[in-house]
This record gives sequence, C-alpha cells and structure tokens, in this order.
Amino acid sequence: MGTNGRILVASINLNKKGYNKKAMKALEPWLARWQPVILCIQEPCAHAREEPMEIDGYLRLVGNTNVVAYVSEKVPDDVGTYEFKQLNERWISIRIPGLLTIHNVYFPYETPKKRYDLFNLMVNHFSKRSLQP
Repeated sequence: MGTNGRILVASINLNKKGYNKKAMKALEPWLARWQPVILCIQEPCAHAREEPMEIDGYLRLVGNTNVVAYVSEKVPDDVGTYEFKQLNERWISIRIPGLLTIHNVYFPYETPKKRYDLFNLMVNHFSKRSLQP
C-alpha cells in the first residue's frame, strides 16, 4: 500500500467529549471512510485524570488531556519512519523526515496568559529553525 504522494492528516477538537459515546460513534465511521494516516486531537478528555482514549486501527503516539496524536496501524510503505515529541503540554510535533512536519497545538480560549505563552514559545521555536520538512 502506498500514498501515491498523498498523506491524509486529520485534526479534530473533541471539545472534551472523547469518552462521550455519541461523539465516538460519529467519529468512528468518519475514520473508517477517510482512513487518515495521522490523527491529531485537541481536548480529548473531560477530566485531567483521564488518559486519551484508544481508537481501533490507530496507535497512540503521545498525548495528554490537551492534545494527543495517533498514527494508523496501516502506515503506507512509502511513508517510512516518523518521529514525534511532546514539546509542551499543549503542543505535539510529528515529523516524517523529508516529507512533512505536523504540529498539533491547542490554544485554550479561556486562559489568555497560557495562549500568549504558548504562542511566544512557538514563535521562538520557528524563528530558530527552517520550516523545511
């Protein structure tokens, strides 16, 4: 299986409804239809003590109650390797060397200070790096 030069990346804000059966029932057929290789979710959990949910057909790479990243168990052969790291409690970076880098970031609406601090952290991060994949 190959990507034919395309990799579908999905980014979804579950708005803290990750354990809501109704929300997951809506998400599952969508994932089955589109089959994204990378799945980024913001606000997967309603409570700080919860772990992000498991999703059939996907491996959870890294995450917490703010952001989480998954990769398909059926990664296309031509994707090769991927790297990931949690840069901040609200920021995950997923990199497929030579192809693309994805940043899954959650900017909380209700806390302007955290939003401002995270924005400045990102500006500093990108000002020190090339934007090449």
